[in-house]
Amino acid sequence: AVDKYFNDTSKTFEQCLEEADSYRLRIVLSANMAYEEDFLNWFAHSSDSGLLDERVRVVLYAEDENMFNVYANSTQMEVKKSWEVGRTKWNDASLSGGGRFSYSEEKSGFGQLVSRRGSVLVEEIKLAKMEEERLLFMDLDVMLLGDPRSFFCGNFDLWGQDASSFVTGPFNSGFLAMRPTPRMIATLEIWRGLLESQKEAGSNQKLFNDAVRNATSTLGLHSKILPRQLFPAGRHVHSKKFKTCLGPQVIHGANLIAYHNNWCSEARKCHKTERARKLGLWKPVER
Repeated sequence: AVDKYFNDTSKTFEQCLEEADSYRLRIVLSANMAYEEDFLNWFAHSSDSGLLDERVRVVLYAEDENMFNVYANSTQMEVKKSWEVGRTKWNDASLSGGGRFSYSEEKSGFGQLVSRRGSVLVEEIKLAKMEEERLLFMDLDVMLLGDPRSFFCGNFDLWGQDASSFVTGPFNSGFLAMRPTPRMIATLEIWRGLLESQKEAGSNQKLFNDAVRNATSTLGLHSKILPRQLFPAGRHVHSKKFKTCLGPQVIHGANLIAYHNNWCSEARKCHKTERARKLGLWKPVER
C-alpha cells in the first residue's frame, strides 16, 4: 500500500524526500488551557520527529485567555486569539479553559471551536501563500512518530488522513496538509461558507468533505489520502485486522509516521490520555 502511494505521486520515495526539503511549512493548531498538557505532548512528539526545524513555523490559536496569556510571548511559535478570527459567527470570547470539551457539546464549547476552523484556515492559507509556505493543520491528539513531509508529495492540492468513516469521510479534518493553490483556497472558502450556514455548531468534518467533493467536481481539486498503515486512526487500536496498532511494542516497531488518538470518548469508555499512556505515547514536555 505504501509503495502504491508513492507510485500514485509519480515520484520515487527519494524524489519525495527531495521535495520535502524544498519548501517551508506553516503548522496550525488550537488549544484551550484545559488541553495544555495535550499541547505539550503534541510538542514533544513533533520535536522528536524532526518536524520542528528551521523551515517550520508553528501557529497556535489559543481558545481562551488563559492559554493566550501563558504562550503569547513564546519565541517558538506565533500565538493568536481564536475568537478574533475574521468572518465567522462562531466567535465566543467567553469560552472557558476550565473543562475539556467533548463531541456531545455541539451547541457550545467543542462545536463552536471546530466550526470556526474554516475561517481560521482560510486566513492561514492566504498567509502561507504570501510567505511561500505549505500549510499543515493538526489536531492536538495527532502524535508524530516520524517526519510526515515526504508524504506531502506530487501534484496534489490536499493530503489528509483517512477518516475511517463512510458517514463523515473520506478525509479526517484533524490532519490536513495543503498547498496554497487557488483550488485549495477556494475549497477552504467553500468549507467556511458551509460552516457559517449552519444553525448549530459542529459537523465540521462532514462539511469539509462536502467542500472537497464540490471542489473536485467543479474546480478540479487534486487530493490524496495518506496511507492508513503509516497514519492510522484511533479506532484501529482495538482492531485485530490492523496489527500495527495492537499495543505499544507493535506501535513503536512499525515505523508509523503519525498516530491519531481519536475515536475515543467517555461514551466508548475510553479516555484519550489513558489510552496514550498505555500505548507509550504520553510524554508532555515541561512548559
